Amino acid sequence: MTPRLLIAALGLLCFALPAHADGEVQ
Repeated sequence: MTPRLLIAALGLLCFALPAHADGEVQ
């Protein structure tokens, strides 16, 4: 796994988690 892919996955997680916590899916 490349570091760039890991950073991308991390960013996606940070963006998706709060959205799910709010009950808002975009």
